Amino acid sequence: MKILLVDDNANVRDTLAQALENEGYEVELGDNGLAGFNAAKQHNYDFIITDYKMPIIDGVKLIENLTLDLAYPKSKILLLTTDVSNKAKFIFDKLQISWLAKPVEIPQILQNLPDIQTSQIA
Repeated sequence: MKILLVDDNANVRDTLAQALENEGYEVELGDNGLAGFNAAKQHNYDFIITDYKMPIIDGVKLIENLTLDLAYPKSKILLLTTDVSNKAKFIFDKLQISWLAKPVEIPQILQNLPDIQTSQIA
């Protein structure tokens, strides 16, 4: 399974990528929403994990662009956020975005990912 991981924090991005790769996932990285959107236009991903607060394009706008411009299903996107305000929760619920509050543990993320098919593991 090929995952696009978009986060502007290099430490978070690298730590999550390494943990996902250790679980057998192929991970590509983006450091902001625009880079993530451009990657999604060029490659097919089975799942996208994105941070919320990022420069250039935030995670919510990235999700809107992915779903509207690329017809990417929201069921294959997970938003990670430190903003758990009522306003943010309202936005996530209104847009039907799956999200987890940071800090997150890998088991929480794995619960949101589709199962890896045995044939996909090298």
